[in-house]
Amino acid sequence: MMYKHTPCNPFSLRPALLAACASMVLLSGCKSTEFGPLQADLSTTQLANQASTQQPRLPAQLNVVDMRPQHHVLRLHYKTEPAQFATFQQPLTMIIQQQLAPYLADPTNNPLRLQLNIQEGLCVADQTLSRHAMNCRFSVQVTANQSRGTWTKTYTATRNREGKLKLKPDYVESDMVAIMDTALSHFMNDQDFKDWLTRP
Repeated sequence: MMYKHTPCNPFSLRPALLAACASMVLLSGCKSTEFGPLQADLSTTQLANQASTQQPRLPAQLNVVDMRPQHHVLRLHYKTEPAQFATFQQPLTMIIQQQLAPYLADPTNNPLRLQLNIQEGLCVADQTLSRHAMNCRFSVQVTANQSRGTWTKTYTATRNREGKLKLKPDYVESDMVAIMDTALSHFMNDQDFKDWLTRP
């Protein structure tokens, strides 16, 4: 699903309408027109820029699992109003598969299995009438299995921002993509992982 739920936008509704919407959100939800669905532009990421020069590709079978209890990527707080939630148009699992696809080859001749468990992936934002502040965090645990054994490591990236006026959707989009790209780039360029792959 694209949304855990789609709560009301507290910035544009009058208090009476907001109360009515909040009482119905568990039944039908009220669409947020400001934060969702978010888009993930992967074209300018570090992984995308390195893919054309990455040789050879890694023969591996990839499985990505979202372990988070809620699958939204934004939780926005405004005063005492109910929080807004939003997620990407595509699940994080699919976005990660797209990011890593240029690096992976057919695993037929090398039974390497990669399991990526998304442990964290959320931007928490606070909004006032004149300012916003947002903290984003992404964490993924990578487990690789082959005949010689198992290798595992967790990669985490964070990003913070503060600014005047209201938080914009593209801030959330760019910050989440950036920290995902950072964590996954650290994995793909991890010399310890490369050494493990070639260890006799």
